[in-house]
Amino acid sequence: MDAERLIFSFFKAKGYKSSENALKAELKTVFKADPGLSICFPAMNELLKSIHDLNQDDSYFHAFGLLKSWVDSSPDFYQHDLKKVMGPLFVHTYLKMVRRDMQDSATQFFEEYSNSHWDQRDLEKLVKIRSPEDPLGDFSNKCKVSIQKYSFNQLIHFLESQNLVIILSILNQNIEIDLSPSQSQAVLLGEELSIQNSKTQVTLYEERGKKEPKVPLPYIADILEQRSSETNLRIINKPETLPSVICHTIRNANEALCIDMSEDSLMMAAGFDDSVIRVFYVSKSKIPEELIGHSGAVYSVSIAPRSDFLVSGSEDATIRLWSLDSHSCLVAYRFHNLPVWNVKFSPFGYYFSSGSHDKTAAIWAMDSIKPLRMLAGHTSDVLYTVFNYKATYIATCSADKTVRLWDVATGECCRIFNSHCHPVNTCVFTRDNKFLCTGDEYGDVIMWDINKKCSLWTVQLVSGISSISICYDDALLLVGCDNKEVYTLNQPGKVLAAFKSKVEILYTGFSYRNLGVVCGITRINGYNT
Repeated sequence: MDAERLIFSFFKAKGYKSSENALKAELKTVFKADPGLSICFPAMNELLKSIHDLNQDDSYFHAFGLLKSWVDSSPDFYQHDLKKVMGPLFVHTYLKMVRRDMQDSATQFFEEYSNSHWDQRDLEKLVKIRSPEDPLGDFSNKCKVSIQKYSFNQLIHFLESQNLVIILSILNQNIEIDLSPSQSQAVLLGEELSIQNSKTQVTLYEERGKKEPKVPLPYIADILEQRSSETNLRIINKPETLPSVICHTIRNANEALCIDMSEDSLMMAAGFDDSVIRVFYVSKSKIPEELIGHSGAVYSVSIAPRSDFLVSGSEDATIRLWSLDSHSCLVAYRFHNLPVWNVKFSPFGYYFSSGSHDKTAAIWAMDSIKPLRMLAGHTSDVLYTVFNYKATYIATCSADKTVRLWDVATGECCRIFNSHCHPVNTCVFTRDNKFLCTGDEYGDVIMWDINKKCSLWTVQLVSGISSISICYDDALLLVGCDNKEVYTLNQPGKVLAAFKSKVEILYTGFSYRNLGVVCGITRINGYNT
């Protein structure tokens, strides 16, 4: 019977001879070792196989080596926690091999991995244990390790997915895990954001243990009032008509790399190769304000909805938060270990996202120096990030030719769009949050139906896409290209017009009045004046 083979296999693996003989006598049967496990159920096959593997010298090497390689390649966000567990796992894996009288393999295991995990005092004690009869001393007690819950979940998921039963057994028997709460106290918005007409703040903290944030939280009613102040004057764009477009140009800007416009279209910020951010005021004839603090080129800037803050991402791998009232740096966020390609505020402020050369994206709160969510899954640079208009989902574009959709509340990837054949530079949600438009460096523009997980239409333009925006009534799209042209598309994907310009397009958008806004730069003789 399968149950008998399972029980006797367990006794043999553990060396419980007396128990095995007693059970045989009780059942009045003779057990014959049967290596053919194929007749057992699949779950029992895996369990039996793992039990038999316990007697194989190379099984410990394989399991621990596989885990070590995964930990060493894990993101820095939780690699530190995982390395806390590796020390006790190394010790008890070695002791397991010694207790099973695998002396040669235990010695080889010790020599190969001893330099990675434990201090010299523990190694001196451990090296004296060479046989099953040697006393274990302090190592007989459970080792207590305190790690964050997210790191522990990642570890268990990996061990289960790789079927590393040996490591799981050691973890359960010899290590006590103390799950510490996350260091970040801010809580992300849930599935739906309820917006009240009264001046009620967004609830970003749990009721218990609540503390006052250092940065004032945005009033949703104020933001909505600001956005709707010019609604009566808003132009209705129809699919068959062309919008009015205004172009702002930064002249002689050889080193400008990125531009962002405020929602009221009265302020423009540009990041430069000389690590300086310059803020221009459209309605005022004054010298632009300079924000100095980065030590590398500024690749992305984003202005908050109320035009009071700005975030920037740089070649120096930092993200900085700036006050546009005092024109000073408030916070330097350090999480990414490679250049930050993109930063983007959420539609209601306070939260913002980042994408980096280290293949990860992150979601931040202004008053937390650590990211609230790390979005890992892309296999190449994350070039662009954007929230939907309810701030419940975030889309990330990558050089791996895919676009991923993430749940903001959980940090889980819920959609992968992979029809692009080239790196995806930018994307934008429609205002009703039902569709997502993406553009790549070859000129392909694709409109996706998020619920149906399929593309609705594809348009191929003549040059790479640098920016995409959509008007307030979702009727028209404004697409900026690398060939200094701006295209107007309607929702069926038809090109209505192509506007030629003399500037390099770095930004496209729509004002409150539904007027198209384009921002670009001109270069002169390779010098910045």
